[in-house]
Amino acid sequence: MIRRMLVLGLCALMLCLATACGQASAGAGPTNTSAPQPTATLPPTATPIPGPPTPTNVPSGWQVYSGAHFTIAYPPGWSITTSPAQTGLMGGGVILASTQSPGNVTVTEAYGYTQSQLQSICQLTGTPTTLAGISMKYSVGEGVHRTWAFLDSKGVNFTLDTLDATQPQSVQQTHDSILATFRPDDPISDC
Repeated sequence: MIRRMLVLGLCALMLCLATACGQASAGAGPTNTSAPQPTATLPPTATPIPGPPTPTNVPSGWQVYSGAHFTIAYPPGWSITTSPAQTGLMGGGVILASTQSPGNVTVTEAYGYTQSQLQSICQLTGTPTTLAGISMKYSVGEGVHRTWAFLDSKGVNFTLDTLDATQPQSVQQTHDSILATFRPDDPISDC
């Protein structure tokens, strides 16, 4: 008799469990009336920091160089040489050159300036102009350098320079095409 009651109890328990599982899978909601158990909280994931935007006006076959805070495209057959930032600053530069074309294009990014240094940068002379859709200051130095300067709102100072002021117009046009692909990660001027 005890054995029969035990079997009936076990059958009732299995029927009850089967019914509860059926209700849960049918969307009837949970049948557990015990207190809710705490759930594990996952640690927040780091949001990736986007890099500089890829140039949108890159001619077919050109390659793209990506610095810490900018990108620029250059024609096939051109080489890249990088250099560190000036002592006491962070950043660096890239020189784009071709064995087929005289002159070169240099882009330098530097950051880590003090507030007074940033103010001095904004006081530099130059003709206001727009290059690659960005407000910059333009000057011609030593009769051979065409230079554009841009200080972004995060304190990164960009200098774009071409060693071509005395070169034929076709050389300057090639360099201008390269400079037109320049894209900083922050296009907002601080000056």
